[in-house]
Amino acid sequence: MTAATPTPAGLGVSSEVGRLRTVLLHRPGDELRRLTPRNNDQLLFDGVPWVDRAQEEHDAFAAALTARGVEVLHLDRLLAEVMDSPAARAEVIAAAVDDPRLGATLQHATTAHLDGLAAEDLARALVVGVAHDELRGGRGLAYELMTRGEFVVPPLPNLMFTRDSSVWVGGQVAVTSLAMPAR
Repeated sequence: MTAATPTPAGLGVSSEVGRLRTVLLHRPGDELRRLTPRNNDQLLFDGVPWVDRAQEEHDAFAAALTARGVEVLHLDRLLAEVMDSPAARAEVIAAAVDDPRLGATLQHATTAHLDGLAAEDLARALVVGVAHDELRGGRGLAYELMTRGEFVVPPLPNLMFTRDSSVWVGGQVAVTSLAMPAR
């Protein structure tokens, strides 16, 4: 985020070309390893990425920013911190299972599974996704009709595009509503 004139809270952006002070990044990870030739189109990728290379490039980029005095915030770490808040945790889990294809029984089982995870593990599950065969206590007709590798909670491979999901105007943040569900 850049700021020519800091807001009272010290947050906000007033320039697209000012000095970069803080940036939010997401290191490519196992959510990209979930991409296959069968699901990459649905998850808005043209192909299956080379994850190890993407991580190397990300690490070099983050190191270059840090070397220039930019504070680098990592989205997954912030998400894990937020998952320590009971209210935020409940809201995020409810949003993750708000999928009519799951049905009430599978939604309940998935909620119980996610709620039983430690904050860091929950943050990871929300980013990497939860496949049918990874869901402890999965049950219900929808669960029985799913294939082993099908996602109950889909992965978020597009999370590395952190700039697309929010916009800062002055000291206010607007979380965007992206057009494609995979985003």
